[in-house]
Amino acid sequence: MPTVTVNGVDLHYERTGNGPVTMVLVHGGFSSHTTWSVVAPLLAESGGVLAYDRRGHSRSGPPRGNITVGAHVADLVGLIEAVSTGPVWVVGTSYGAHVALRLAGSRPELVRGIVAHEPALLLSLIAADPDHGHLADDLSRRERTVAEQISRGDHEAAVRQFVDTVLGPGTWDLLPVERRETHIENAPAVLEEISDPDRNDFDLGTLIRFPKPVLLTRGEQSPAFFVPAIRRFEAALPHAEVVTFPGAGHAPHLTHPDAYARVVSDFVREHGG
Repeated sequence: MPTVTVNGVDLHYERTGNGPVTMVLVHGGFSSHTTWSVVAPLLAESGGVLAYDRRGHSRSGPPRGNITVGAHVADLVGLIEAVSTGPVWVVGTSYGAHVALRLAGSRPELVRGIVAHEPALLLSLIAADPDHGHLADDLSRRERTVAEQISRGDHEAAVRQFVDTVLGPGTWDLLPVERRETHIENAPAVLEEISDPDRNDFDLGTLIRFPKPVLLTRGEQSPAFFVPAIRRFEAALPHAEVVTFPGAGHAPHLTHPDAYARVVSDFVREHGG
């Protein structure tokens, strides 16, 4: 895999398609660039697509401190500036969607548009939601349990708790061995992310003047605690659209790759490619 050094960290990435990089894919928690391996070729029909391992994850690891949402945004800035000759589409899922939206608020000139699937887990937005605020305390407790399990070295138990919370009970046992190994490997990075005091907050005011198109997506079968963030981002963003994937959950790029790629590609084409 090629590497680019950004902010003192070697970020490993994989490029798919021909021509200049027009899209960057940002993975979620416990994951790696490989989560995009099925949809990347489908998204690359109109240009180069780049998927990378965030700092502390997989080939861009191991963690060496400062694994925060702010650091991830700064890394994404450096990566785009290093590999692209102009603004790009940024597509993120879960924690990666959070990173993508923060980039939109802080460096809009680097972005052609955003596709964000179920930004997670923004407890402050959940707690403030009149319909779902009661879920915040339980999620906070689950998050603390995950952190405690990772801290004492029980990485598999931590990842099982996380996966079964966001993807549904029993999902961990159904995952391919390779995905389970990746999730376990990246648990130490997630511990640092959980410890980041900024990860559960978002200054929605940074997005009010964002002039580019944004597609917010959710899965029909996803847990209800993803709804508040999507509601708040839709209200804050002047050019946002929301799409729900029928029958899908928190990972439509894995469970419904054709539908996911079609929705993203159509949105990109509708807004100038």
